[in-house]
Amino acid sequence: MNMPTFFDLSFSEFETDDIPQNQRALRNVLVAAVNYIPLMLAFNAFGFVIIYLLAYLGLLDAPDLKLLGVAGVSLVTALLHIPIANLLKKNRVNSVILSLILLDSTASAVQMFFWQGTGPLIFFLVTAISPAIVFLPLPGIKSRTKLLIAAIAVIVGITTYALGVGLGYQRLQAANLSSMAGLTIYATIIVVMVTLVVTNAIPFRTIAGRLITTFAFVTLVSATSTLVVSALVNLFRDRAQTLEQLQVVSDLKSDQMFSVLQDYEKSATRSIIGDNLVLQRVYYLLEQNPGTLIYQLNYELVNDTIQKTVAQSPDFQEIFIFDDSGRIIISSLKQNENLVISGQKEFAAAAKGQKFIIINSPFASQQSVIILTRIERNGSFIGALGTKVGFGSIRAIFEKPSSLGQTLETYLVGDDFAAFTLTRAGQNAQVQTQATISTFTNKNISGADVYQNYENKQVLGYYRYLPDLGVVAVSEIEQGEVVQKILELLFTNIAVGIFTALMTLSIVLVISRSISTPIVNLAKKAVQLAQGDLSARINVQQADEIGTLANTFNSLGVELQTLIQTLEQKVTDRTEDLQKQANRLRLAAEVARDSTTSQDLGELLTRSAQLVMDRFGFYHTGVFLVDPQREYAVLKASPTEAGQEMLRREHRLRIGQVGIVGYVAATGEPRIALDTGHDVVYFNNPLLPNTRSELGLPLVVNNQIIGVLDVQSEQPEAFTQEDVATLQIMADQLALAIQKAQFSDELQRNLKELEYAYQRFTISSWREIAEEDEKRSGYRYDGIQIVPIKEPSKESLQAIRQRQTIIKKDASSNSHKTILAIPVKVREQAIGAINLEFASDELPADTVKLVEDISNRLAMSLENARLYSETQKLAESERLAGEISNRIGSSINVETILRTTVQELSRFAPGAEIMVELTQNKDD
Repeated sequence: MNMPTFFDLSFSEFETDDIPQNQRALRNVLVAAVNYIPLMLAFNAFGFVIIYLLAYLGLLDAPDLKLLGVAGVSLVTALLHIPIANLLKKNRVNSVILSLILLDSTASAVQMFFWQGTGPLIFFLVTAISPAIVFLPLPGIKSRTKLLIAAIAVIVGITTYALGVGLGYQRLQAANLSSMAGLTIYATIIVVMVTLVVTNAIPFRTIAGRLITTFAFVTLVSATSTLVVSALVNLFRDRAQTLEQLQVVSDLKSDQMFSVLQDYEKSATRSIIGDNLVLQRVYYLLEQNPGTLIYQLNYELVNDTIQKTVAQSPDFQEIFIFDDSGRIIISSLKQNENLVISGQKEFAAAAKGQKFIIINSPFASQQSVIILTRIERNGSFIGALGTKVGFGSIRAIFEKPSSLGQTLETYLVGDDFAAFTLTRAGQNAQVQTQATISTFTNKNISGADVYQNYENKQVLGYYRYLPDLGVVAVSEIEQGEVVQKILELLFTNIAVGIFTALMTLSIVLVISRSISTPIVNLAKKAVQLAQGDLSARINVQQADEIGTLANTFNSLGVELQTLIQTLEQKVTDRTEDLQKQANRLRLAAEVARDSTTSQDLGELLTRSAQLVMDRFGFYHTGVFLVDPQREYAVLKASPTEAGQEMLRREHRLRIGQVGIVGYVAATGEPRIALDTGHDVVYFNNPLLPNTRSELGLPLVVNNQIIGVLDVQSEQPEAFTQEDVATLQIMADQLALAIQKAQFSDELQRNLKELEYAYQRFTISSWREIAEEDEKRSGYRYDGIQIVPIKEPSKESLQAIRQRQTIIKKDASSNSHKTILAIPVKVREQAIGAINLEFASDELPADTVKLVEDISNRLAMSLENARLYSETQKLAESERLAGEISNRIGSSINVETILRTTVQELSRFAPGAEIMVELTQNKDD
């Protein structure tokens, strides 16, 4: 059987002609033993660790470290098999036999350090001598070796028994659920171990025989152990659930009892000390001496109230009041008046604040409960009201049958271990169990466990101490009743498991040949294929793993033939694909290069769309840009007639909602519609009726979607993932070019706006200068002197308005004069003009050029002078404001500050009337 083993020892290592036939079975047993025994022991260690973890997690009984000790012994024993395997490789058979028996038998004896009880003793005793029982009947073992085997078995057996009965400390017991589960796993491992050794030692002729034998034993044993462990876990869970139910029953009946007692207390106290007038009379009786007429009157009134209260309920046996010395001053039973109960527990309980006391009696009719209500005045104890009621209603609560189980009973036990309520042992039965002893001796408030009850029967019990009554409430149910349900389920599962195992054996027997035959055929065909017969095929008639393996084998043969026959064609096809991909990349690079040569955004988009369409031969191409509000993808360029029509219509698509373009603009991911007739995202455009497939590529810059490149084809499935990768490179380059063009357009707009704003500012400043000196608009030189002029000539005004040089001949006289008017321009704005008169008809171009240069230099000097003057004014204003601020800030008096402000302002604005007022808003 070809399967992985612990030490990887093959049976074929010992199949030589030198080994006699009668020794081959022995060698097979040894090889199987050193292979599988350590493996199964390791599984046994793992199983005990699992049991410990289950117990630690609360799924089984309390965890015991001895379970880990058992696991440790199994693991160490498994590791000690390594030297034995080396001995077997050296063909030292006798040493291997003796080592195996000594090691495995000793390991079983050592387990008794962790186990106690008859069951574990018998189990490990059988386990200790079982190796000798296995090897003694085998042929090929020398007589002396057999004697040593028998001696080892006897010695180890005696040692195991001595350890089992001689060790006195507490060990694992089979009664514990965790221990029971561990023993089940141990027994399962032993049986499986023997099965594997035997089945692998027997030289089966067919795979079917090995399958039937191995799977039969392993399935049966594994199923049995699983059922047992599951039953133990279910038993523990049911036991825990039962204990919880017992707690609920006990708490419920206790609450019902206290509810009844509280009702009695309310009924008694409501009419006696709940009435303030009656309470005052009770105070008088407790604090005053008897014998007076007033005392007797109060006594009669209080006694009348007590008698009426007793008559209200048949459960009231007596109501009495006693003072702080323990003397009963008044009672519904006259014979109890003036009795002193200071030495009784009623008085002590009232002094301590205890509310309830149970009076036990051999006769159920004489049992009662005294309800004590302290009477205090000014915070001091002066007496108590005692209400004695019958125990019948309490006993009825606890003796009422429950649907939880037939053996369930709930009863009360006092500190004298006598039962107050009826038990199966009768009234006042002595109940000295774990529950009562734990409560009254060990002072445990509550608990739940499995223990022996007053009849020495194993029960599941919950107990709870009731301090108000000084008793313990116990709820118990016999464990046999709880286990009976689990056993019934276990027997049912075992019956089903046996039936399933038999059915499994039958199925394995039937299908074993159908499993082995195809494998044999497959092996033969594999040999043919390995020898070069590529036409070897298997007739496939199954759909299971063997059928899959056969199909794979056939596919491999076909694939080999096809590969050899078409290898050259595949190489050629692959080369062509690579060439096509290279061509696509080259075209994409050319489109990206050509599209980025334009700086104008509109020209860039139009040229890019045209290049993509021309180079790749698409049906339609369009470039969409996202609007500033990022709500629509707006068509900006398209070379087709349909695209031009859409541009005229200002075609746009809502982002994330309409079409492939809207989807790509929203997600930033390429989208292909291989067949527009079936794509749910595709937008059916009536202007493009022949579109069969569409590809949308995002235009992304710095992780921001700025647009979409949309290409459409008349052929279905025209785009592939390679096309997407190629075109996306081009789209990324186009996106960068678009961003660059947008930045360039925005920069030009900003420069124009800045230039215009500066021009307006310059004109405004020169207008202010002109308005400051209205009497002088310029100067004129007449050849002798420089004189001011008030108004410019009409030629100068014409040059200023037209902002260009004016050359005009004077036709009003015969002097042949020529007038040259050149505007003085600052930032393309005319602020004045230079007017020259020449006594000639013609002016040389050099002269005009010279005067224009002088005009430019004059404009620059005037502008610099204006800027300097404004700078001086601004500096002077800042200086004056600083001086005024310093003088005002030098004073902290309001009057002084106001005077200083007026004075300083008058210095810089002489002749002006200056007022600084502080007023209050009359509307406030």
